[in-house]
Amino acid sequence: MTAEQFKTEMMQAFPTMRGLALRMLRNPDDASDALQEVAATLWMHADILDEVENRRSYFLTSVRNFCTSRLRAARTELDIDEARTIGNPDENQEKFETDNSLEQMLDKLPPLQRQVIIMSVCRQLDNKTIAETLGISNDNVRQSLSRARRTLRQLYTNLK
Repeated sequence: MTAEQFKTEMMQAFPTMRGLALRMLRNPDDASDALQEVAATLWMHADILDEVENRRSYFLTSVRNFCTSRLRAARTELDIDEARTIGNPDENQEKFETDNSLEQMLDKLPPLQRQVIIMSVCRQLDNKTIAETLGISNDNVRQSLSRARRTLRQLYTNLK
């Protein structure tokens, strides 16, 4: 797919994509950011688009999946913040310490493993989507997840 073809098809689908992103995210700035990220990801994988019959539908599905992931990630962050402020102060302190420990353990992972585990666990993306987003193979995603989990298990065992 040439750059001109991509631009033409993207511009034709853009109003519908923007409307979908606005309905899902309910914030014009977030919707614009989502569209920008989706467009960049689609352009990075433009060679795949040659095989897609209905590109408009593919674009819309990409926007929907991205917005869903963004909403899930935001909901997870809210749940963690709410858990810190609700309930027994001792439980909140334990939760806060656990969250900090987890963040410290994640920081010890190599960047690719950290990114893959966060996309898999927090955003609940499947391996294929992670591979497409990061531009790596499915096997590389699987291997990175395995290594990240093993490293986190070891770090957690050493904590106790």
